[in-house]
Amino acid sequence: MNQDQPPQFLVSNLSVSKEYEELKKLFSKYPIYIPESSKDQWVSKIKEETSKEKPIQKKPPPSSWAALLRKDDPNPKKPTSNSVNKPSIESENATKTKSNKKKSLKELILNWEIRKNNVVFKPRGLVNTGNMCFMNVVLQSLVYCKYFSALLEEIRKTVSFSSNIPLLESLIMFSGEFAPVLNSLDFEDSDPSFVPEYVYNALREKKIFQTARGQQEDAQEFMGHLINGMHDELLLVIHQTEKNQNHNFVGFASPRKQDESYLDIDSVQNGVSEWLEIGKNSKASHKREVEFAQTPISMIFGGYLRSELKIPGSKPSATLEPFQCLALDISSEDVTDLYDALDFMSRQETIEGYTNNKGQTVTATKQVFLDSLPQVLIFILNRVVFSPDLGVHKLDKFVSYPYNLPILPSWISPNKRSQNIKTSYNLSSVLYHHGSSATGGHYTCDVERRENEWLRFDDTEISMNLEKDDVLDKKDDRSAYILIYTKK
Repeated sequence: MNQDQPPQFLVSNLSVSKEYEELKKLFSKYPIYIPESSKDQWVSKIKEETSKEKPIQKKPPPSSWAALLRKDDPNPKKPTSNSVNKPSIESENATKTKSNKKKSLKELILNWEIRKNNVVFKPRGLVNTGNMCFMNVVLQSLVYCKYFSALLEEIRKTVSFSSNIPLLESLIMFSGEFAPVLNSLDFEDSDPSFVPEYVYNALREKKIFQTARGQQEDAQEFMGHLINGMHDELLLVIHQTEKNQNHNFVGFASPRKQDESYLDIDSVQNGVSEWLEIGKNSKASHKREVEFAQTPISMIFGGYLRSELKIPGSKPSATLEPFQCLALDISSEDVTDLYDALDFMSRQETIEGYTNNKGQTVTATKQVFLDSLPQVLIFILNRVVFSPDLGVHKLDKFVSYPYNLPILPSWISPNKRSQNIKTSYNLSSVLYHHGSSATGGHYTCDVERRENEWLRFDDTEISMNLEKDDVLDKKDDRSAYILIYTKK
């Protein structure tokens, strides 16, 4: 036989062919030494066999936030022949719409528009695993905050998966635990209570708010840390493409990059701009402002306070400062309701013994106004006070609050009053503190699920079908501590 020719098998017996295939498979595990004379033929044969093998398909990365929770279906449904061969116009449009919705998180942040989520959720209690009631009431109020709920839903549905926002991701998962009401019978039902452990873990890992089970904390402090933490996460997403920069964000007080085309360059120092502002009756005043960074979180919960300082012999000056919660002093006997507390905040304060630029001792005046209003306005009724006789103690007085809160012109900066003539808010949540101690106690909350329907949460206990008067009336066993109003 010519050695240059490949071996020819003259056997047609199937058993022999089968044995040959088994031997071929066996010896495929060992090195093969190919004669130089037949190398080209064997190499071409190997390439031909390899091309017939099916490529290994890798599992695609998560494409949405919901994919994190979705389990793979072992028996996926195959499309029907009609859907494969003759796709309908509706299915094509749906596919295009779905693909067009996918965007980066940074793109959503920069182009986000404020809207409400009008979905009504079935309530669920939250298990208190050890003095965690202060967290539970804040989380419950956020579930039924329509602007915040809309943001979480938009991120979940339209943003490609991202792991840069672990705190927001945990809240997206948390909101996904609440099922929507599908029919009128569902309004009377509630789903089982649960422990949002992933939210607690995200808070600890981010070192936003350190707490341990069994340690009593303050709901107002927790709410502030939580809102600031989400704001900082979104700021990090905005600046994540900037190299060699250390970002130390400080919540709503985080400055953004200065826009030199917008600011007066000669007056910018340390990220602060100051210029003359022409106000009412053509009066000039120095305005001092930091350019604060904006995210959807600050657009929902953030506003600005304007502090005006008038000094004899000098031009008036004004400073803008961001806020997420308005802390109101209720210690005065003149403060009996929320209107009084806001009047007290915006009253003119006299500062005696102030030294002006000329070195003269004069009497100055200071006044604080609301300059920009958020979509969700949060009031903190300061109940922790100090007196020489009692020391630090809880102020357990009743301060009434309305369901509908119109913003009065006297609370608004003079230059902004014409823009806020008809601005008003509706009460959406009340967080209560139980007990007489300023350093301990228990927290519960009332939330408005839909118009004229309120829910009361006490950890795992849920009271349904509360009336508006049940929320507004004085309660002997609890004091309203945090009031959350939503812009109409």
